[in-house]
Amino acid sequence: NKRVDTLLDRADLFLDKYDPGHAAEVVSEAAKIAPEDPAVRIAIARVKLESAMDFGAAEVELKKALEVNPNLAEAHFVRAGLALRDLDIDAADKALAEGLAVNPKNLELLSMKAAARFLADDRKGFDEVKKQVLALNPEYSRFFQIVSEYAEWEHRYDDIIAFMKEATSLDARDEKAWAQLGLNLIRAGDDAGGID
Repeated sequence: NKRVDTLLDRADLFLDKYDPGHAAEVVSEAAKIAPEDPAVRIAIARVKLESAMDFGAAEVELKKALEVNPNLAEAHFVRAGLALRDLDIDAADKALAEGLAVNPKNLELLSMKAAARFLADDRKGFDEVKKQVLALNPEYSRFFQIVSEYAEWEHRYDDIIAFMKEATSLDARDEKAWAQLGLNLIRAGDDAGGID
């Protein structure tokens, strides 16, 4: 349904701009049109996480989405993220293995796998996955944003600075990476560097 796809794209834009309120409105409209659509269920889960950190409600929506289509990479991605927020590395690895079994080259799932390895303090595993992702797409700076989201959850700001420096060296036009780099430099006490 093109109308639903357009609404979900709009919701993504709102979530990308840290506006879960408007994303919720758009997703609600999509849910009226296609309440059983698994992509809508995933969007509902994402909104519930972004607006209220409601892990239980998000998991219910992901389960419904995966019952309709167990091969949805985005559902496995969001489920792995839920697990990582609880530092449940095993549950994250399980969700990622299920998603990567369908598409072993999915960059978002691989990036989340790197985040799991990072949080598990498995530097060798992290470096291996990073190498794999960048071999598939040498300009995929989103890799560092995904890992940094979970580094921030654990207050690992120095790591985020290093990741964002790598991200901006891969893609000098990555505005989100520049913004994160600046914010985290300021957090680390380097106001001049952060403002630059």
